[in-house]
Amino acid sequence: VAAITANDEFDLSYKGGTIHVDTNDTWPNLFDTKNTTNALKKGDRVTVYGKVDDNWFTKKEIDANTLYVEGKNQTMVFNAPAGQSRD
Repeated sequence: VAAITANDEFDLSYKGGTIHVDTNDTWPNLFDTKNTTNALKKGDRVTVYGKVDDNWFTKKEIDANTLYVEGKNQTMVFNAPAGQSRD
């Protein structure tokens, strides 16, 4: 994690540079600094699964549906209610 940029977004650095990741409020406590056990922090190593969104007017970003936080051995998966989609 290169930077926490909003309540539900962060920048992820990788070998090719940096990409913005949007969790779309899926994990509301992910960035809550009072939630010291599970809060995502700058420097955390994560694997992100999701859809690359080629935004029309802004840079590409990943709409995340699964996050794996290394070291915490924590996997967070978005389970959409019936009839709802992350697309």
